[in-house]
Amino acid sequence: MVTVNGHEVRPHLVRCFQLQWYRTIEVGNGDSGATVVIDQWAEPITAKSVRIRNLAGFTGMYSEGDGGSAKAGFGDSTFTVSGTAEGFNTVAPDQPATAEFRIAAHC
Repeated sequence: MVTVNGHEVRPHLVRCFQLQWYRTIEVGNGDSGATVVIDQWAEPITAKSVRIRNLAGFTGMYSEGDGGSAKAGFGDSTFTVSGTAEGFNTVAPDQPATAEFRIAAHC
């Protein structure tokens, strides 16, 4: 489940990959969805990046140390990442926008 600026989106495709201590979660497809990278070695686990593509009229990203904020958690086999991403409104791509997001994926 993905929520962007209060709008819930339920993409049908969720994929989870792990390389060493990094978990990548892909929700949706290349045209519309989100990609999350989590560092599971960090204590507590840390969201390294979140890329949102054309969800609820928003495209943008969060990247650790590059502005915005994100918080990651894990419980009941579900990773949850929430925070703020910078980007643009897909209806008016020449206008910068900020979005509050929450992504939950069962991996």
